[in-house]
Amino acid sequence: MLYDIEDKVATITLNRPEKVNALSWALRQELYDALKTAERDQGVGCIIIKGAGRAFSAGYDLTPADPSPNRPVEGYVSPDLDKLTGQYACDLVKGWWVIWELNKPVIAQVHGWCLAGASELASMCDILFVADDAMLGYPPVRALSTPDTMYFPW
Repeated sequence: MLYDIEDKVATITLNRPEKVNALSWALRQELYDALKTAERDQGVGCIIIKGAGRAFSAGYDLTPADPSPNRPVEGYVSPDLDKLTGQYACDLVKGWWVIWELNKPVIAQVHGWCLAGASELASMCDILFVADDAMLGYPPVRALSTPDTMYFPW
């Protein structure tokens, strides 16, 4: 993750170009922390999120070696909730709400691939600037389900 402030604009760069900026648990936590830092900084007027290298992001990092935090789901938990899948989806949604709750405008600067989880990230931003070469999509919908974010139905 790269973090820079210039002319009252905080720029947060997803910096895993070798993994096409795949959103690992660690990278997402760094992103949330950087967003909160920018929100608290009185010298920042808006926030830009972009990707290093050839793409904004290929989506969630599904590498088996990516250690997921073993956090309990907060609030009411249905006894029918699958403990693995349900926890994963709840954690994703809770994380994206960090963006929603910021007072400062958040801009997604999208180029190259913006897929699956990356499209969820971009959709939670207030404004998207999309390059002509960008390819946005949600491939999991073909075989699984709708996106994890509750924001999409709106």
